[in-house]
Amino acid sequence: MDIIKYSPLRNYTQMPPVALLVQNGNDDQIVPIEGVRKLNAELIKLYNNMPERYHYLEYNGVGHTESVTGNENPLVTRHMAIDWFKREEMQNQNQRYF
Repeated sequence: MDIIKYSPLRNYTQMPPVALLVQNGNDDQIVPIEGVRKLNAELIKLYNNMPERYHYLEYNGVGHTESVTGNENPLVTRHMAIDWFKREEMQNQNQRYF
């Protein structure tokens, strides 16, 4: 399977109007922050007419596998992300994007 063809970097223009949460640590050596920041700038443009459907989080001093404080419960972090998507879904349930 050619995983690159499914990469968000290659297909980011197809993301809107899907609700999208992008997270990255600025010390990530696997997914360098410079590329994520460039992607973020492009996504902001693409979501210009629906900014509530896009959110970007950058964690200071965090690498690829580290947590923000070192003490997070992964389930709590996952639930925070799920809650964001659920809130987005509830806010837009009466709008058709497709």
